[in-house]
Amino acid sequence: MRSLAPHQSATTKPPTIHNGGSIVTDQLTLGLDDRHAGQAANLAAGTKGYRDDTERVKVALDTLIRSGTTFTAHTVYTIVQLDGGGAGFDKNLISSRIGRAAQDGVIVHTGQWVNSPRRCRHASKIKEWRGNKTRIPDQRDS
Repeated sequence: MRSLAPHQSATTKPPTIHNGGSIVTDQLTLGLDDRHAGQAANLAAGTKGYRDDTERVKVALDTLIRSGTTFTAHTVYTIVQLDGGGAGFDKNLISSRIGRAAQDGVIVHTGQWVNSPRRCRHASKIKEWRGNKTRIPDQRDS
């Protein structure tokens, strides 16, 4: 039986057999497993005894999802900054929370890429999102 690497989950798709019996690993599945494990670890690390950055990001994203407007990671960033009175937070929580919401089907990419207004991002392209009307969680579920 094949043992799992520390970053793999029990749900990782096993290698597939191609080309006369040679083993080809499904790299996309392994890569997505790594991404999802990293997102979960990042979200867990965002909760500290003295403040809960993960909750601040979650509330901001949930507000945007329910509003029905389109938004970007920068929009979430701005809301979290305003909500915390300018207090610092782990900005990686935004991408982790957006990634999980997209994976769960709660948000969908509009197909648009916009320039990030943050100077440190050097006008890089970022995705525009909107809430998936059929999958928006009830406020009591949050």
